[in-house]
Amino acid sequence: MPRRATRQQIERAWANDPTRLNEAQLRLLGFQRWDKSGLMLIPLTHLGCIPDGTVLHCINGNKYVVGKDEIDDDTRGGILAYGIFPRTVTHDSKGDIVSSSGVYTKRTGYFGGSRKKGEEE
Repeated sequence: MPRRATRQQIERAWANDPTRLNEAQLRLLGFQRWDKSGLMLIPLTHLGCIPDGTVLHCINGNKYVVGKDEIDDDTRGGILAYGIFPRTVTHDSKGDIVSSSGVYTKRTGYFGGSRKKGEEE
């Protein structure tokens, strides 16, 4: 039987942006995949740890912002109807790793955000 994530692990994951985690890492924290889109649904036990301003995706297709929009605690099997998309790794034409969390290049060692280190916004 898999070990359950501790409260400290859950709080640390939300403090450090869980969208930087891949699907396997999110599963270890109790997330469950919704469908082929890759949306990972959030366990009810995480609800009090999600920081205000976090954008959650609902199974109805809408986006909700924690602290601004109403996030209900209705669950099925202990899982909320809201989730996040995990980090996915792909490669661009230069061989650099590109993910939903940003771009990593071997040249700069930068990862995160939507632009490479040194580029203007």
